[in-house]
Amino acid sequence: MTRYRPLHSPHYRFNFLYFSKLGTWVMESPCAVQARSSFAGNIRSSTPPHHATRSVSRRKQANERLIAGSPKRRTRKVMVSDKVIDKRGDVLLELMTNGKRVGSLLVSSHVLSLASPVFEAMFNGNFAEGQVLSAALPKSVALPDDDPDAVTLFCKITHMKVANATDTISISRLADLAILCDKYQCTEAVSSWARVEIAQKLSYPDAPAFEKLLFITYVLDLPLEFGQVSSRLTYDRIITISYQTATHSTDLMPLEMIDQIRYKQIGLIDSSRQILFSEKYQSLVTSGCDRAGAALKHYLASLKASDIPMDRALSVAEYAKCALNLQRRVDTASCLDHADCAVKNAKGLNQEVAAALIAAHEDIKACCLDCMRKNMCALPDLVCRLGHPSTPSTGSSLGGNRQSF
Repeated sequence: MTRYRPLHSPHYRFNFLYFSKLGTWVMESPCAVQARSSFAGNIRSSTPPHHATRSVSRRKQANERLIAGSPKRRTRKVMVSDKVIDKRGDVLLELMTNGKRVGSLLVSSHVLSLASPVFEAMFNGNFAEGQVLSAALPKSVALPDDDPDAVTLFCKITHMKVANATDTISISRLADLAILCDKYQCTEAVSSWARVEIAQKLSYPDAPAFEKLLFITYVLDLPLEFGQVSSRLTYDRIITISYQTATHSTDLMPLEMIDQIRYKQIGLIDSSRQILFSEKYQSLVTSGCDRAGAALKHYLASLKASDIPMDRALSVAEYAKCALNLQRRVDTASCLDHADCAVKNAKGLNQEVAAALIAAHEDIKACCLDCMRKNMCALPDLVCRLGHPSTPSTGSSLGGNRQSF
């Protein structure tokens, strides 16, 4: 005989079932109550009744299993930030921030040793961290000076656990990873993954921390990607490169490299702007012809219609894009009264300015990492990995054509 005693609470309703043979009360969970009610309803609605389809003992066992629920797993209670990178790992990396433990990573010492010579010496040398490594009792290794997110990302990359991690990796987090890789001499272990991530971020040159990609490609020693980033900065950006942002507030990257890219960016924007005020434009301003005002007004109207402002500068890419619209606009003002008139000489000014802007865009050369190192560090025997010929040390235009990247 089984009796029910309901127990009410603000959030749940429990039933206590009394088993006469056991002589005790058993608490029934809400899920069990719902399942039992549904099962009883199905039995009552079935025609004809089939209570005898199963024996009494089997029904009793089924009810007991239903009340007991699934067996609890015997797992170690871990923090939210504790992660298992390798379930057969033999090292437990202790992550810290400001001297306080924030989590841990269960990793493989063999994988870390293959990725980094520093970890190789730590785990396979005479250090205490490398003594008696076992998956049954992982050795705890504290990393108090390393960024926890960077360590986690590095371990995921080396253990092939980054299938879904690239969607949320910020540029600043990549820079932290580069610092970690420089410290542990493991840039080659993450270079292939970093190339894919950098290629995705090249499409957003207006991102606030985009110039950090210079630092990332320099520290990770990626010459092709370094040229692509420098090209984007000089071609698509008008915002002046910040030294603090570009170096990620470190001294790992020479400021002379940033200077060359910065001066090149400013020089290209200034030269593109000066094309708008060519000699023909200046001759219209100083001309005494009565038609010079109309010609000048038409030229300025053509610039405005082509979205080229006169009161502010644009990026080289924006100038080249607007030049296509300017190229299609025809001059209307002319002068037939004077043999050598500025208005007559200025005919076709729109097309000349547009052609000069397009040519300036096509002639942009990216900065090559190996060529800059060769010239700045006086390394005459350094061979450019991108195949560029030797360039003089005083040259400001390094590397090949932008389109080669």
